[in-house]
Amino acid sequence: MILPIIAAISRATEIVIDKTILSRQKVDFKVYLVGAFIPVLIIAVILGLLFGEVKPAFFEWAYLLAFFGVIGTALGWNAIFYRAIQHEKLSEAEPIIIATPIVTILISAIFMPEERKWGYVILGIIAVLSVIIARSYKHHLKFNRYSLALVGYTLLFGFEALFLKVVLTNSNAFALYPIRVVFLLVILAIIFRPSLKKTTIKNWLSFIGVGIVANAYHILIYLSYDYYGIAVTALFTILQPILIYFASIFLFKEKFDWRSIAAAAIVIACVIYAQFI
Repeated sequence: MILPIIAAISRATEIVIDKTILSRQKVDFKVYLVGAFIPVLIIAVILGLLFGEVKPAFFEWAYLLAFFGVIGTALGWNAIFYRAIQHEKLSEAEPIIIATPIVTILISAIFMPEERKWGYVILGIIAVLSVIIARSYKHHLKFNRYSLALVGYTLLFGFEALFLKVVLTNSNAFALYPIRVVFLLVILAIIFRPSLKKTTIKNWLSFIGVGIVANAYHILIYLSYDYYGIAVTALFTILQPILIYFASIFLFKEKFDWRSIAAAAIVIACVIYAQFI
C-alpha cells in the first residue's frame, strides 16, 4: 500500500506550498491556477511521452463522457479549493479537508458496486460525524463562505474519483494526467485570463516545485485507484490532511485546536481498524 501513502505525503507537501504561494507570496488564485499549471503540464507531458499508454477504447463515447466528467469535476474543485485556502487558515480548513477521503469512499460505495465495502462505509460515517462535531461551536456549525466552498470541493473530488476509475480502464496514469492538465490549463486560462506579467522569479520557482509534487501525487493516486480501488486508496490518503494540520501549526503558526486533534484521532482510529476488516 505504499502508493497511496506516498501520494498522501506528496499532496500534503503540495498544499503547504500552495498556501505559501497564495498567502505569503500573495499570488492571486487565478494567476496561480494558470501559472502553476504550466510547469505541471511540462513535467506531465515529458512523463506521458516516456511512459504513457492509451487504448483505442479510450475514444469510445462512454469513456469520453467519463473523461469529460473528470474535466468538469476537476475544474470545479480546483477553482473552489485554491480560492478557499487563499483566504482560509489551514487549521480552519483542515476539519473539512480531512473528510475528503471519507466522502470519496461514501460516493464510490453508492455508485460503484465493486467499491461497496460496508465496513468502510460505516467507519466513514463515524469519521464524518467526528469532523462535523469538530467543526461545531456552541451547538452551531461554524462555517463561513470559504469553508462552505470546501464542502463542495470534497464532493467534486469524490465524483472525480469515480470518473477516473472508469477512464483508467483504457489509459494509464502517465497518459491520463497530461491530457487532463492540458484541458484544465486551456479552460482556466480562457475563464480567468490572468496577467502573468507581475509573476516573479520566486513565484515561478515555487510553481516548479508545485509541478514536481503535483505530478507525483496525481500519478500515484491514479495508479492506486487502478490497482487497489477507490475505497482502499481513500482510506490511506487520510494521512494527507493530518500532515497538513500539523504543518499549519508549525509552519504557519496557526492556533492549536483540540477539537481538530480529536477528530483526526478518531479518523485515524477508523483507518487502522479498517485494516482488520
